[in-house]
Amino acid sequence: MFLKDVLPQVPALGYCEFFYRSEGADIGFSPDDRPDLETRKRLRLRNVAQLLSLEAIEAGISPTHWQRSLYPADARGRISVCHEGIDTARFRPDPTASATLPDGRVLGADGRPIVTFVARDLEPYRGFPQALEAAAKVVRQRADALFVFVGGDGVSYGVPPPGGGAWKDHLLKSLDIPQENIVFPGPVPHSVLRQIYQISSAHLYLTYPFVLSWSVLEAMACGALVIGSDTAPVQEVIRSGKNGLLVPFFDTDALAEAILGALANPERHFAMRVAARRTVERRFRLAECLNRQQNIIEKLTGKPFRGIQGAAA
Repeated sequence: MFLKDVLPQVPALGYCEFFYRSEGADIGFSPDDRPDLETRKRLRLRNVAQLLSLEAIEAGISPTHWQRSLYPADARGRISVCHEGIDTARFRPDPTASATLPDGRVLGADGRPIVTFVARDLEPYRGFPQALEAAAKVVRQRADALFVFVGGDGVSYGVPPPGGGAWKDHLLKSLDIPQENIVFPGPVPHSVLRQIYQISSAHLYLTYPFVLSWSVLEAMACGALVIGSDTAPVQEVIRSGKNGLLVPFFDTDALAEAILGALANPERHFAMRVAARRTVERRFRLAECLNRQQNIIEKLTGKPFRGIQGAAA
């Protein structure tokens, strides 16, 4: 907010991640979410700092076109779309991979079909209730399926469940899922996360119309078959039937059917896995994203960008 007061002659480049709206994004997306006047006023106040920053920056960066589209029309002309980038040399398919969880359990060595779900926290914004309900439906027909839900028990976005606590504990009270069909490893190291993507028979990525997670792109780079929600952030990277599958966010029957289809006919979905990685290589490869960022900085400053010492490593 005060950058120009400290460095008035230095060009400023802003990171434009998410501009809150009372319609057309996360607020009001859930059928039982009807924002009242007080909520709308709070959202407007939440954007105050961003509006002051937008007035002060010469240029901005948004990771996706949809995130850029949320910003005021008179600011979009200064905002370039440039993702942070995915290391596709590190996140790549590995048919020999297995994953060792923090508790020592090894997944992927027995050929059992594994359905994966990854979020910072297991909560409604990332479709955890829908994924868990679909899991309960799938295991009734596929007793060999193993669901791995990676993430914490807190709340990064939205609200906690009625009575507080973790959404996982709240939801499991009303769902019948045998313990042998479900694993909650909590947060895991990034290296283990990569292995989980690599052994995935189907990777679930559901999200409110909100910030697109790196996890879906990392999973695609590993050649995972992503079954995602047909919400705007996901539609930007997945074309259903081409490089993944999309289902309505709240339709757990459709999600369960998509999972069952993926487990029943893995060969039929191989081309989608290949196309998923190709999408990330073409649009989100780290080297190309860094080059775009460098070009934005050079255009802004009118000088060659020499980077930060040691950044090349």
